[in-house]
Amino acid sequence: MGVQAILEHGNFGLGTLPTWTAKWSPSTGRVYQIQGSGRVAEAARDADAPFAVVTWFKPETEVSIAPVGSFSDLEARCDEFRRSGDIFSAPRLGWHFKRVSTRAVNPPRPGTRFVDAAKAQSESTFADIDGSLVGLFRNSA
Repeated sequence: MGVQAILEHGNFGLGTLPTWTAKWSPSTGRVYQIQGSGRVAEAARDADAPFAVVTWFKPETEVSIAPVGSFSDLEARCDEFRRSGDIFSAPRLGWHFKRVSTRAVNPPRPGTRFVDAAKAQSESTFADIDGSLVGLFRNSA
């Protein structure tokens, strides 16, 4: 299935593009690739997407929170705003990041199993950048 077809089913989610060289998030109706090189670019609408999970994002809560120092701090702050015991929640945070790290699977050899390919990931760090952080969290309750 292609990126355009997936966007017809939701505007928020996560997925992969061919050869697992990117992760993407259609949180704004646009799909961005985070490549192993650290380069971030908008994906072509006709690009294949072998895996995707999407939903229609409709915010239930809009709040401002104080800066956090770690992912566990952020997770705890998000927990404060969950209103239900649903299995998953989907936060989208617009933020100015002092530092944020990304990672992407490096291009595997043909026929490599995903579990093996995922062991070879590149990490990139960006500093002093505006962006959106999206995620799908399993509720602890």
